[in-house]
Amino acid sequence: MKRIKILTTTLAALFCVSVAAAQTAQDVTKKYLEAAKLLEKQDKSLYESVAAMMEEVVKTGTPLGADVVNEVANAKKCLPDLYYNIAVSQAQQNKLAEAEASALKAYNKAQEYKTGQAHVLKAEDLLAKIYIAQAGKFVKEKNYAQASEIYAKGLKSIPNSTTLEMYLAISYVESGNKEQGYAIFNQIIEKAKTNPRYKRSAEQAKEKMENYDNVEANKALAAKNYTKAVALLTDIIKANPDNALAQMMLIQAYASLNRENDVISKGPAALAVQTDQKNKCDICYMMGVACFNQQKNDKALEYLKMVTTGNNVTKAKDLITEINELSKANK
Repeated sequence: MKRIKILTTTLAALFCVSVAAAQTAQDVTKKYLEAAKLLEKQDKSLYESVAAMMEEVVKTGTPLGADVVNEVANAKKCLPDLYYNIAVSQAQQNKLAEAEASALKAYNKAQEYKTGQAHVLKAEDLLAKIYIAQAGKFVKEKNYAQASEIYAKGLKSIPNSTTLEMYLAISYVESGNKEQGYAIFNQIIEKAKTNPRYKRSAEQAKEKMENYDNVEANKALAAKNYTKAVALLTDIIKANPDNALAQMMLIQAYASLNRENDVISKGPAALAVQTDQKNKCDICYMMGVACFNQQKNDKALEYLKMVTTGNNVTKAKDLITEINELSKANK
């Protein structure tokens, strides 16, 4: 009798488990349908409740397998967008810490559930904007060290964000850590060599470094440290021969150092990349003066006659008159 009793008890337990499982599957389906109905209202104030319900569907439905596979799959598809929209709403209310947490959920869920690269990139872009907003206060105060910490924290969460890498690099340069900033700029440029997605970011990184270098060289010119300016500008032009501003400043530096041979030999390359007519005329004037000083009057006249606008028009005309008078006197 004892054995029969034990067997009966075991069968009863198994029966209860089966009934419980069936009831749980029904509950999951019911919960999913309730959440889906709320989602249809497109009421943003309900998104947090809907997200919690969808999370429950995934948690309780996953162990049940085939019985609720569609409900679980659909809940997983919904969650990244739900958390994204929650984050946007929180960010609009300037609740940046909450927005960060929600956007991270969107980003992580998209990766975990493999809902598609579009979801991942959308969440990544939002997260980057949130971190930039968090750092904004410190950037306004020129507290780049604090801003750098926020960008670096963000990159731990979204390591592929070239947007945050760009802002971190800028913060390093602005705080005087040019070497570290340029290392990040170059890191972005390297990424583009193997992934076309980063092409625009690489172009921006190059532009940023070029602008910083131009500013540094211009400061050297203003301080009349022409030798330093030549060294800086030579490196800049080596990296990008089409840098029109750097090419013009190099001719200015050579002219200021009375390096007339360099003005004459480097001038045509500088002239070729200019798009601004005034800058073209300034280079022509410097080349004309250099040629005149080396008694190459025919070449000097050629360049001086090209000075048609800018601050050197009158001086060019005066020098043309002087050269013509010298030519008459020598006949």
